[in-house]
Amino acid sequence: METIVELSGVCKRYRQRIALDEVSLAIGRGEVVGVLGSNGAGKSTLLRIITGLVRPTCGEVRLFQKPPNPSARSRIGALIERADAYPYLTGAENLEVVLRLRGQSPSRSLIEALLDRVGVADAMDQVVRTYSYGMRQRLGLAMALAGDPELVILDEPVNGLDPRGIADVRQLITSLHREGKTVIISSHLLSEVELVATRLVVLRDGRIIADGALEELLSRVASHATIETVQPADVVVELLNRQLNVEKIRPHAVRIAAEDVHNAIVHLVGAGISIRAVVPERSLEQFYFAATT
Repeated sequence: METIVELSGVCKRYRQRIALDEVSLAIGRGEVVGVLGSNGAGKSTLLRIITGLVRPTCGEVRLFQKPPNPSARSRIGALIERADAYPYLTGAENLEVVLRLRGQSPSRSLIEALLDRVGVADAMDQVVRTYSYGMRQRLGLAMALAGDPELVILDEPVNGLDPRGIADVRQLITSLHREGKTVIISSHLLSEVELVATRLVVLRDGRIIADGALEELLSRVASHATIETVQPADVVVELLNRQLNVEKIRPHAVRIAAEDVHNAIVHLVGAGISIRAVVPERSLEQFYFAATT
């Protein structure tokens, strides 16, 4: 896998405060990386260093396997913390400015397509000072996507969005992943990160304390599992309750403690019951609290 972002021993100090402490990280093409951590953990500093908005105090940053340079930066689109736009220009005019800065011809059709993708095309000719906070956030997303960047960095992209807007951002990230883009997303909405990320990086006090594939990390915190069978769940409960504590949760599914799953499967197979699936019950919230406490 081609490395898109590589940090080696990166630190950032603000006088006596250490925002990042010897962070090393490599992100490959096509990954959707969720960056998690409490306020002050170093998430925004990390993203700002990758985009070039902040210079590291020590360490090395490489973009697209080369030292940072204007050419590499032009392949990045970012929305950091909040959307900044000229309030006296329309949404379309703001996007035109960004496209020109990226060396693209800002045709009306291209601008409309970008704004339509983030759900604000109907307000493209309104001045931004009339936009709601959520509309400005959508415009910021369009500005991040201007120029068709290979790496998209989104810091709290759903701030100020209603449930429909949050779902739209989720679908946007999913579509970027399908297109082969690399996406780095920071958000306090763990359930949303869980739905889109392929990998997690967790920061605490400026250090990476967990880094790995989403499924692999979540598998560490599964306390229960659901066993789906072709037999009525009542039959399964009756069989397993002789040895194991189990409960019916659906007509053909039961819930059991994770440590008892192996014994349950052996018992059910021995009794001639076919198993459709075994699904661990785990959540990003469980993992996050286990990792950070």
